[in-house]
Amino acid sequence: MAASLFTSVYLLHGKGGWPGGSVLQLEDLLRTAFPDLVYVRPSLPHGREKGIQAAERSLEFLQELPIEAGALLVGISLGGLVAAGLQETGREDLTVICISSPTSADGLELTRRPPRRLSLYSSTDEVIAGRTSRWPELAEAHDLPWLSHDTDAHKEALARVIVAYMSGLDINGELAGVGAEYPPAISDQTQMSDPGQSDPHIKGLQTRADKIYRALCWELGSEEKVLTRYPELNRDDLAAVEALIHERIRARTHDDITGRPILSKAQLTHGRYYKGRCRNATIARWNAAEQLFYHWRKKFDRIYIRTVKYPTDEDEPWWDIFFVVEELPGSKFEIPFDDEAVFPGDPAELYEFQAEMWSGLDLHAQYLSRIEDDSDAKDSE
Repeated sequence: MAASLFTSVYLLHGKGGWPGGSVLQLEDLLRTAFPDLVYVRPSLPHGREKGIQAAERSLEFLQELPIEAGALLVGISLGGLVAAGLQETGREDLTVICISSPTSADGLELTRRPPRRLSLYSSTDEVIAGRTSRWPELAEAHDLPWLSHDTDAHKEALARVIVAYMSGLDINGELAGVGAEYPPAISDQTQMSDPGQSDPHIKGLQTRADKIYRALCWELGSEEKVLTRYPELNRDDLAAVEALIHERIRARTHDDITGRPILSKAQLTHGRYYKGRCRNATIARWNAAEQLFYHWRKKFDRIYIRTVKYPTDEDEPWWDIFFVVEELPGSKFEIPFDDEAVFPGDPAELYEFQAEMWSGLDLHAQYLSRIEDDSDAKDSE
């Protein structure tokens, strides 16, 4: 397998974040490519007390942390800024990847360009707006129109780029491939870019449909507030966004990580066990009467029953679903249709298909293939 250039990776969360959030999801994806590395997710001061602590305090924290020489630091938002700041305090041995990070915050401002610093950001990101223009002079900088401040929405794409970087490959090809999957906006407002695309926009605008939908349902909660924030939109646009999101839910046919086709409901049998993927399980049992999958969830020292819906049955795109891909002949443990049930087996058995269902991107295989292709090409010259 292609080796990583690094032996340890530190993942730094953003303001108000925590080690069990976006950085954990990113770590899970990186582990599929490099399972033997040391991964560290420290709890930074700017994630505590509702994010009121300044960036300088987190930089001081990192200076006191015994970070391995030559390590890779991957920071999200403010985490990227303080990681880059650490480089400028005598730690140029470190490599830093900044994701959706500003070049300044609070009393911390970057002033130099160390040899190993990568910045992935979008100048249209409203959270860091006005604080990205200096990235080209401070890092190997890539202004990505498709990248929003919602890192979780782009975690697979970011993982692909990071793995390429960790493998010592040119990331421009990977960025071009990801960019093709997340196209920028095109012409004619009040219509949508192709609903089959992974990141459709309202045509003629840089406004992503999923961002508007999230604001409508969660952040702002009313059409009036959304239209105030986005005066270029009208009520027809909002109706089109809602219709598009629901159409995308109904059109789900494949697991979005492994790419494997989802079993149809006609292929499911009441009481049978299935391999698949939701946020907290890869084995579930189908209850036809309730039209739900039952599974065990392990959270800290508790293991308990949870239920999730079939992929096209959920009403909103952010709720958990079970991407069911294969019927199992049986299960090493029972999943009763009982919310009060007690887990009877070995907790390790819950993760039997974890690697398979979360490494479908097969990141290492992709890059190994590219390396071999490059080697073959050089040999033939």
